Amino acid sequence: LNMVFANSGQLKPLFVSDITAEVSPTLQAELTFIFLCVLIGSICGTLGSIFVQLHKRASWLMSGLRGLTPLFGHARAGASLTRDLLILFIVAVVGASLAAVEGNGLLKLGAGPLLTEIFSQKSDFADQFSQPGPLLWLLVVKAIFTAGALCLPVPAGVVAPSLVLGGLCGHMLATGIPLSIQNFLAPDGNFYAYAVRFAIVGATTFCGSVCRVNSVVVTVFELIAVPRLILPLTLATVAGNFFGNKVGPSIFDSILVMKKIPAMPTLRASLMAEKRVDSVLDKGLMELCLPRYAWETDFENTESILQALEMEGRNLPKFIPIVEEVALHPTRKLLLSGSIKKEDLCHFRPAGGLDLVRVAVKIQDMLQDPMQVSPEMTLKEAYLESMSLYSKLGGRRLKQDGPMLVVEDGMLLGILPHDDLLELAVGEKNG
Repeated sequence: LNMVFANSGQLKPLFVSDITAEVSPTLQAELTFIFLCVLIGSICGTLGSIFVQLHKRASWLMSGLRGLTPLFGHARAGASLTRDLLILFIVAVVGASLAAVEGNGLLKLGAGPLLTEIFSQKSDFADQFSQPGPLLWLLVVKAIFTAGALCLPVPAGVVAPSLVLGGLCGHMLATGIPLSIQNFLAPDGNFYAYAVRFAIVGATTFCGSVCRVNSVVVTVFELIAVPRLILPLTLATVAGNFFGNKVGPSIFDSILVMKKIPAMPTLRASLMAEKRVDSVLDKGLMELCLPRYAWETDFENTESILQALEMEGRNLPKFIPIVEEVALHPTRKLLLSGSIKKEDLCHFRPAGGLDLVRVAVKIQDMLQDPMQVSPEMTLKEAYLESMSLYSKLGGRRLKQDGPMLVVEDGMLLGILPHDDLLELAVGEKNG
């Protein structure tokens, strides 16, 4: 579209920068600059991962407002085009009102022009970028509106808005550098040129943390073309992603978890993916097991635990294991005899005291066979195994949706709901 309407023979870049390749006055100053870049990158990487958590909360709220999920405990209203258009109208009105009230015009700029101003030494808004108060206000407004825009029922990109937020964070952190260090880096008094460099570092690391990629360094470097920044940008981005992993997953993995999409996330996004399955099991879920010869009190106990877990917003296993306790064993061992759907509990209650496995066999399609995994498997291996099973089933979601039973030598060691597995594998949930 740019080529058509601007009569141009080439696409214009998203942003430009007038930063040049001046060297630091001394080696000590250059090392200090690199250290500050890594420090700012670490902070911006952490903030980028926090922004992903903000987007997650905003998505829950937006789904409730759109009627796709219950809001504040009420019943789900259901999808509605009228409601979606009303939400879009309200967001547009609020955004236009803020842009009209804000006096300096920064909120009226699109992502590209705003990035150009953030990365320019001769920006018309240099005074605003040098004051913490206006910067903080602009950063908060942009973060809230960006998180909200990404949740709206319209297509939206995340890279350019993330670069904007990171650039503002970089400028904000640059204002907090002590005056003595500013004079050490820029003896001529022109520290704003360094502030712009820190803004570029902030934009790169914030965006890299949100998307959890290192390739954003190449994208930014190709547009600014300052060889001196290659090393600081690379080190800062690696540090930013490291600390971002400590907070949570990327925005793409977060969306996979929220929407429960049957796709393989980037499991390397968190060290949680390398943990063993038996190290993250919730022992409380074992209380759901039914003894093979269950009585009325056993059914009541299982149903009360299911209700309590549901009220806590926990992921419920779709199958209930049937177990036998092994006698004369020094520790409590439960032999797995079978499984039934939790929806079918009502069919078995009249059979109190009878063999539940035999009853389930007599009733068609009542006895289930959930996926079993070894306790020595890593979360990554277990998740890939479930995806492989899902593919072999031709896309049928019965086993993939159900829990994984952690079994060793026929003994049930734990229950791992598939949704818990996905959240644990990408670091969204602690074991």
